[in-house]
Amino acid sequence: MIDNKHIYEINLHKLDLDIDYLCALVLKLNQGVSKLRINAIDDPYTELLYLKYQCLSPIINIYRIPANWTLEMHIDSNRQCALNIPVKNTENTDTVFYDFVEEPILEHDPIKKVHFVKSKVVESFRFSMNSPVLINTVNSPHSVINPTDNFRISMSWSMKAEVTFEQAKSCFIETYKN
Repeated sequence: MIDNKHIYEINLHKLDLDIDYLCALVLKLNQGVSKLRINAIDDPYTELLYLKYQCLSPIINIYRIPANWTLEMHIDSNRQCALNIPVKNTENTDTVFYDFVEEPILEHDPIKKVHFVKSKVVESFRFSMNSPVLINTVNSPHSVINPTDNFRISMSWSMKAEVTFEQAKSCFIETYKN
């Protein structure tokens, strides 16, 4: 199980999460757009999860990354962390995290709700998302590389804006215990 400053791998044996249902929902809703935002309260099951896990926000993003494409290095500007769930063709792709080697230079894109990183960085961690992970999206420049011939589809459920990565980890760990 991965647990570092960038990601926390969710233990599915301890977390009551119907991954098959969530993947089927995403595939039903995703009709070829690169990004889709849905509200958790619009589906009975996602509303149940939203109410159960107090750290979750109602905002769920669905990302469809084209074949042979790289999502530019960025830092999310509207959230500190998110629960990312692999839906389709994530196994041979990489999420790459970087550390700044100099003072951060960021270019804000209010439409995409990200800060594109323009300063020098060094790669610090890389992984393929094969199971749900809590991802640290603030102060952690990251990109997604899809070298495959298939679209990569993932679900990214935002945490409430004030919830830090460590608080979100605690939220899921506490739920394990109950």
